[in-house]
Amino acid sequence: SFSPMSDTALVVGGGVAGCSAAYHLARAGMRVTLLEEGQIGRGSPNQTITLSGKSIFAHNRELEYAARGSGSAVLQKSPVVKMIVTLFPAQAADFIAHHGWDGAQTFLRLAAQGRELQKELARTVFGLEEVGRRLHVLGSLYVAEEQDAAALRKEYALLRDLGCECELWGQEKVEAYHGVAAEFTAGIFFPHDAVIDSTAYAAALLKEAMKTGLVSVVRGQKVQSAVSTPALGVVRTASGRVYTADYIVLCTGGLFLDKYTAPLLRPCWSYLVGLPHRGPDRKNGMPHPNSPNYFTFGFSHDWCTTDGVLRVSGQDHFSALKPARQVERCKNLRDWCLRKYPYLQQQQEGPSEKGVESYYGVYSETPDILPLVGKPTPNSRLVYCLGCNAWGQASLTYCATLLPAILGVVEWTPEQKKSFALVDISRFTSQEQFTAAKL
Repeated sequence: SFSPMSDTALVVGGGVAGCSAAYHLARAGMRVTLLEEGQIGRGSPNQTITLSGKSIFAHNRELEYAARGSGSAVLQKSPVVKMIVTLFPAQAADFIAHHGWDGAQTFLRLAAQGRELQKELARTVFGLEEVGRRLHVLGSLYVAEEQDAAALRKEYALLRDLGCECELWGQEKVEAYHGVAAEFTAGIFFPHDAVIDSTAYAAALLKEAMKTGLVSVVRGQKVQSAVSTPALGVVRTASGRVYTADYIVLCTGGLFLDKYTAPLLRPCWSYLVGLPHRGPDRKNGMPHPNSPNYFTFGFSHDWCTTDGVLRVSGQDHFSALKPARQVERCKNLRDWCLRKYPYLQQQQEGPSEKGVESYYGVYSETPDILPLVGKPTPNSRLVYCLGCNAWGQASLTYCATLLPAILGVVEWTPEQKKSFALVDISRFTSQEQFTAAKL
């Protein structure tokens, strides 16, 4: 049973971060309303980036590869999956240079806790029968070609010194997972990472939160502005509706920019291609029908096979405030797959792109490649839990557990305080830092 409190929270965004926020706040006793423009876990097919109440980019629905929402959205025919990983969102040495040794260890710890929490919650909300279809715990493999093999081995040594649980794989073992043609000769394996059906997970987690009797959902409302007043947080939607709550919790990735996040969040295009995968040939190929997550050294590409579909993402970091050039960039991804895995050419449904799905959407990057969490100023009624940088599943799952403490509903633990210091949005929004970020 959950005893309701007088404080209320309005969560904006129905992805994994938003549904996680609603779940933890409700379990702490807060009354929660969740606003989602489109489908829970998938977003809207007509989403735009919003800045200070104005749309600053709209998708062109006539393009050959039509955008289907945010970077959390997925291919229509392919499995709905997102990777749950504990890699740094940069090379370890760069992360340490920016955040220090202690900061690097803190990030690895919070990401590992978020990863395990998401797997535990998935088993709870899906049940034993469904979880086998929705969650695949097969690990992640970070791979390098010969010219990068020495640098990857240095990466492994740093990760081990930091306390990260991982294994160094040589050429023979890597080729057993890829084949010779892919030309990967070394790898770092993270055994506890996973792939999850993120749309189904977000919906199931929200359903679980609603069992408390403290959560309601409003769909079809596009948020145009969110402001803090001394007494309340106020949200206005495109349809003219006004919602108020004690706190507004923004879980919108890169799709909503205000005076605090506009200088900090960089909306980028995310490109995704899905190709039929009917199993490897005798000498080359990935496990079938499901594989670990794969990442190239330097993170130019990430991919996996799930339920017989190869999904590859890459060509990232292009500003989402410019045209997407999705035909060219999705073709680049498809060509890269066929070059690395020649056996796929015989598995396609024709010489062109028949049977190949392509998608593009928006994700966000932050200046120091970490989430933005908490209040921008001490008395603000706005609270943030956002940021993706490709590794958002594990870290944002953990960050959502901090929200009850941020809002004063529960007491902080010493470990939570240490983790929060790393991701606290106020690291940027003190007056001096905020001015520098805007410049």
